[in-house]
Amino acid sequence: MAFAAGVALILLAVAIFTAYDVGRNTVHFRYTATLTPSGSGSVRVSLPIPVDEALIANLVLSPDSSSAVVNRTGDEPSIDVTLSGRTTLTASFSAYRYSGPTDLTRADSLEACAYPLSGCNAAVSLLVVSGNVTTVHVMAQALWSRSCDSPFWELDAVALPGEREYPAAFGMIVC
Repeated sequence: MAFAAGVALILLAVAIFTAYDVGRNTVHFRYTATLTPSGSGSVRVSLPIPVDEALIANLVLSPDSSSAVVNRTGDEPSIDVTLSGRTTLTASFSAYRYSGPTDLTRADSLEACAYPLSGCNAAVSLLVVSGNVTTVHVMAQALWSRSCDSPFWELDAVALPGEREYPAAFGMIVC
């Protein structure tokens, strides 16, 4: 009886330690972008994406009339979204002991933006495919959430036609 109780306590301790380790060392990633065009017509917007493309492998786009493709033809990969109305992209990813970079292509790095928190930029390209769209309001965020250390990136810009740099920011949530 005492032996069984001892084994049960050991198994309980292992389970608690395992749950703690998994909770502490799992990274949850979330990428969201909302694109709102002004005017009518169709546009293609190229946005910064995570350096590790596995983070956006399960990209979901809404509405279905919009399309997205990872573009690897330039200096850095980006995600090209073709839309004719308000469009939302989301991607999420979780991994135990993930050690990938906290960085985005076509944007200044976390290290470059950490000190001081000014002068950080992200390149966004806007091409009017048809119609008279003059701008696209881009609201995007990437969050690498882990125990007591959650770096994030944010962009809120009104994109004009052409490729331009827009103010963006990296930050850190620490408990």
